[in-house]
Amino acid sequence: MRTRSLSRRIAEAAIATANQFSGGGGESGCPWNEWRDWANLPSELLEEIAGRLLTADVSEYLRFRSACKPWRDCTDDPNVFDGGLDPRFRPHNWIAVPHCGASPSRRRLINTRTGAIIAEVDHSELSTHRCFGVVDGLLVLCEEATGGAVRLLNPLTGALARFPAITDVRDTRPTTAAVLNAFSWGPLTRDEIRADEPEYNYHGKIVFHTLLSFRGHCYVATHRGDVMRVDLQGPPRMVYLSREMALSPGSSPYAYLVRSQDHRMLMVRYLSHVDLAEDSYQRSEIFTLKDGVHCRVEVFEVDVVGRRLIPLNGVGKYAVFVGRTYSIMLPSDKFPKLAPDAVYFNFFRQQWSHLGIYHFKDRRISPPREFTQDAHHWSLSPCACHWELADYLIHDIERW
Repeated sequence: MRTRSLSRRIAEAAIATANQFSGGGGESGCPWNEWRDWANLPSELLEEIAGRLLTADVSEYLRFRSACKPWRDCTDDPNVFDGGLDPRFRPHNWIAVPHCGASPSRRRLINTRTGAIIAEVDHSELSTHRCFGVVDGLLVLCEEATGGAVRLLNPLTGALARFPAITDVRDTRPTTAAVLNAFSWGPLTRDEIRADEPEYNYHGKIVFHTLLSFRGHCYVATHRGDVMRVDLQGPPRMVYLSREMALSPGSSPYAYLVRSQDHRMLMVRYLSHVDLAEDSYQRSEIFTLKDGVHCRVEVFEVDVVGRRLIPLNGVGKYAVFVGRTYSIMLPSDKFPKLAPDAVYFNFFRQQWSHLGIYHFKDRRISPPREFTQDAHHWSLSPCACHWELADYLIHDIERW
């Protein structure tokens, strides 16, 4: 991991805690070169050290417990409490990406805040389930064989919670016009927008992008940029938090929710087929793809209390990867190969729109990444030894 060595971190925590217990004045009272029986430290001291490491990150706590048996005996086992899903031991800020050349059940864990890396974890469920979101640090998995069985996985401890198959969530029956419109992949007309109907695909399911757990609720965004919340009071249903009414009928929007690293909910929206005559955007905010289509990328803060979208100028030092069911934000100072203040589009959008990265600072676009596909044009080359983190995320958030 990109952190100081475990022994030094533990020693620093031990020295600081010992000084508090003994009233010492600093490291001078506990020199580094003095021999200590680390395995047999007082249990109160071990509990204090473990608590400090758990506050920093659950991965540090797990590494502390793995050092020796006396330390494990003095600390709580994460797999015992609450079926292994105790909130104290949830791996916040960690994501799992495929491990190059490894089995489908193996993943590399990356901390989105610090840039720390855990080289490899192996969980059999990852080879049979598709991950389509993260809720409070836990991976939300859906079994591919049945298409519905839901699991929650702690990628650090391996704890797994099983739930019944998920059912469709609908609040009204789709109108014929809405179904035909979704089947043709065209935008809603103004009359359909005013009808207070969500957009449906030809299977009769609500069309939305990204599932985001935020402040105790789950939210999704429709294509157009409406924000909907999953309401569990009574029969599960979708209710509107905010609605977007300002788009021209000819534009094709794609909206994605993402959690910022300062704990806000953001929306990134990509608009294609912008009508320069009807839409009121400044010309400098519009870019043109090679096929002549006028496009725009914009970002908003979702004001949950005020039920509105607040326009922003960009995403600062961060890079945002947007996917149809999952989006993520990474700091470019911790991941220097990523472009700051930029949106990386998912594999599907890159292939269909020929758009790789949008840079807010100078409104520049980068070409799509090149991937080798199989005959079905969906699976990528099984050998990806040359891939970088951006390549994994561009592909993996699309699969999720």
